[in-house]
Amino acid sequence: LVHIAHAGNPAVVFFDPDTNTALAFGAAVDGRELNFELIEQDGRQWLRDEQTSTLWVPFTGQAVSGELAGNALERLHAVNVFWFAWNDFYPDTAIWAQS
Repeated sequence: LVHIAHAGNPAVVFFDPDTNTALAFGAAVDGRELNFELIEQDGRQWLRDEQTSTLWVPFTGQAVSGELAGNALERLHAVNVFWFAWNDFYPDTAIWAQS
């Protein structure tokens, strides 16, 4: 889980190693910036915002329980590509690693 700024706005990027899928969402609801953590509950992974403890579905950005239930995070355009191909065109790309 990575928190970044996209076009000056807060964003969060979720990566699921089981499916090799990365998704990016705006990290604000009604002008309120949210910080997320990845948790496991009931045998599933969830995003939980630190401000309200609302649970969000990582693949859809839908809030399913908590104060913000019924809201959805804005899906941001993101692309999954093979590193060797991306690096050929963008060799100065910054690399993040999970610590």
